[in-house]
Amino acid sequence: MSLDEAALREWVHRVVHGMADRRAFLRYMMGLGLSGPFLSHLLATSTPAWAQTPRPVADFVPTKRGGGGKLRLLWWQAPTILNAHLASGTKDLDASRVVYEPLAAFDPDANFVPILATDIPSLDNGWAGAGWQVGHVEAQKGRSVA
Repeated sequence: MSLDEAALREWVHRVVHGMADRRAFLRYMMGLGLSGPFLSHLLATSTPAWAQTPRPVADFVPTKRGGGGKLRLLWWQAPTILNAHLASGTKDLDASRVVYEPLAAFDPDANFVPILATDIPSLDNGWAGAGWQVGHVEAQKGRSVA
């Protein structure tokens, strides 16, 4: 079989659109010394673009803003580890927040907000230097851990 550029383009077109046998094409091309990844890329780049299908609309309508449905959080970089102790940046610390709850966090005004703690130690409540007090925490299956 003579294979010039026009014949190769036609054959690739026919394989991509299901009009020719893909196995025979791959066997012939590998016999010419072309690699599998190269042939995969050749066929993938020759495929026509697919239009996006519309996503189904959810039946659930929240009663207030933020009132339900799937929450998606986007960061500019994906986290690399979920262990807060080995975190290399904010992206890892934010992702580890799902499994590690802190005693306290900051609000937008840079004030402490208790998360697991019952209150923030301060001079006003007499806890300065006394440490943190942790409230009642429920573990899985209703067991208390505090």
